[in-house]
Amino acid sequence: MIDTRNKFGTKYCVGNGVEIGAGVCPTEVHQSSTVVYVDKQSPEGLRQYFGVDQVVEAQSIQSIANQEFDFVIANHVLEHCSNVIKELLKWIKLLRSGGTLFITLPNRHLTNDNMRLLTPPTHFILDYLYGASDSDFESREHIGSFLWSWNDVGGLQGMTKTDAATAVQAAMHADENDLHWHVFNHQTMMFVVNLAAVLSGKEVDVLESINGFKASSEHALVVRLTNSEKGAEIRANFFTLKNTLRSTVYDTAMELLDGSITHGLTKDHAGKLFEVSEGKMRWVQHPNELVVMGLDHDDYTYVEVTDSEARLLVKPPCSRTEAISSRLEVYRNKKGIELSPGAAPLLMKEVFDVLYADRFDHFSNDDRHYFDAAPIEIDVVLGESLIHEVMEKGIYYYFVSSHVIEHIPDFIQHFISIRDVLVDGGKIVMYVPDKRYTFDTLRPVTTVEDIECAHAEKLRIPSREMAIDCYHLSDFDVTAEGLWTGTCTAKPCLSLEEAQNLVDQKGLENIDCHCHTFTPESIRLLLDHVIAHYVNELRVVEITETPHFMNEFIIELELGKN
Repeated sequence: MIDTRNKFGTKYCVGNGVEIGAGVCPTEVHQSSTVVYVDKQSPEGLRQYFGVDQVVEAQSIQSIANQEFDFVIANHVLEHCSNVIKELLKWIKLLRSGGTLFITLPNRHLTNDNMRLLTPPTHFILDYLYGASDSDFESREHIGSFLWSWNDVGGLQGMTKTDAATAVQAAMHADENDLHWHVFNHQTMMFVVNLAAVLSGKEVDVLESINGFKASSEHALVVRLTNSEKGAEIRANFFTLKNTLRSTVYDTAMELLDGSITHGLTKDHAGKLFEVSEGKMRWVQHPNELVVMGLDHDDYTYVEVTDSEARLLVKPPCSRTEAISSRLEVYRNKKGIELSPGAAPLLMKEVFDVLYADRFDHFSNDDRHYFDAAPIEIDVVLGESLIHEVMEKGIYYYFVSSHVIEHIPDFIQHFISIRDVLVDGGKIVMYVPDKRYTFDTLRPVTTVEDIECAHAEKLRIPSREMAIDCYHLSDFDVTAEGLWTGTCTAKPCLSLEEAQNLVDQKGLENIDCHCHTFTPESIRLLLDHVIAHYVNELRVVEITETPHFMNEFIIELELGKN
């Protein structure tokens, strides 16, 4: 397999080219050639995925989208794409006229895909015309098909039927999945390449073709693509269908669902509820709206929010980062601080002049176990110091954090410290976990008396009471969706005695826990108290409600020192 790839690579891949998804095994090319490696994952992500240190230094395909190359290589990549034709069009667009496309796909009969249905040619067409993505219903159904067939890879092996079904359901609702979305044979591989070529205005000249059905573990295809006028009628028909099919389907559905509440599972709108009204979809931002409408206990219909954002009457933010960055648009070129960005900063240095600060240097300590990915490099390590004791005072225009405020023992002093480093008119924007929909659900909300006591004691590490309360009353098995729907019942993960012993064993100086718990209503009371008695210059701009099936809300404050 590898020998054949390298043979074709050295023979046909000459000049400047691209290899997509090379991972740990880049293809050999002609000795005079240069190769750019692209992947959907970063080099660090590839190291974690393959569990090795030696991987190709890959960049995103978007970074080379406007360049032309002599060849494109993709080994065992296309089956990982939910919209095959759309992906092939991207690859072909990278090629100059006369360029070479070299792809391989696994022989399904030698993998667990042999238990799945072979994807028909019409399905590839419909995916493309409909604009299918990883999030669409049909694509999510592929996740179940893949996991049940690849039960060892998917982690289902040895599970009971009920546990396996639960695991599959969780995967179907996950933000990211890496799987074989489709199953190919040699004929359908040829079909999708020919169709993508026609839609790109190209003619296919087959240089090498291996049908791996009975001879190899993979199918291989090397083609030369040159500009062609053939297929103009197909292109015209596809253009019309692609621009009308999805909207026609949605227009019909919206008309018949008028007055209904629907929920979305797409990555941009996961967990949000929408009211269908006169062909539009209005984001239902607050749970109380459903109570007023008498629809708070309905079994909501799933409707994919169309790509046409014009259909949304009230547009939800497309991502957590956009929800924060959009509030700081005027400060893009101004200095600011993000506290404890971990592995996923809200503000990117390419866009904002932001300093990353943290109590710990997770990057240098390589604390990957603490996050879902590798932590980013920190500019300012605070240690045991407060923000105003380390950062220069009065020069920063914004202060941002996500799920940090609950870890701060002295709530009052935290806002005093932020006040001292911000300029007049500076913004504070924070994501705050709503304790009702997190593992804190059993714990009482923090009161004014609690924050006053912590401030009087000048706490810089959690008190013993805070740590015991957190360890005793947390339930790390609950989910936001389960708490919203009432399908899971929280229970303490440790007895009081076990929690006390754990705190004593760890030592307070080594404990990082949720010192405080909040809801949108309770934090409003705490902020009003802080503003009235300690930081009069602050004003609350907004405290959002917690969106349906989510576990966090946003607080936005502004500082006016004059």
